[in-house]
Amino acid sequence: MSQLSDFLAELKRRRVFRVATFYGGIAFVIVQIIDGTFEVVGVPPWVSRLFMVLLAAGFPVAGGPAWVFDITPEGIARTSRLATTGHDVTLDPFKGGRSTGKPLSSNRALIVVGLPAVVIGE
Repeated sequence: MSQLSDFLAELKRRRVFRVATFYGGIAFVIVQIIDGTFEVVGVPPWVSRLFMVLLAAGFPVAGGPAWVFDITPEGIARTSRLATTGHDVTLDPFKGGRSTGKPLSSNRALIVVGLPAVVIGE
């Protein structure tokens, strides 16, 4: 349980929740505009599906920089240490991810849950 609370604290410190909330709000507004106008204007249904897929694909693109970079008084800097445990972090996933624990287990869990949701949703 301590690892989960450390991870959630790190997400909060790196402002990932803030970015995810902002992105979700903007995506919601875009989806509502698409839903209300595309059918009336006569846009083919595949275009609205394309926009939905692009919005979903853009979520990790928006959240990734929030995890990797911090805004400091000196400017934007790459995050190098975990705030709660003080362990060094290697941020390159091809070099093993975090040095403490399973490097990509949370990403794998998201993929396992998210991929069927996307496939079933269509």
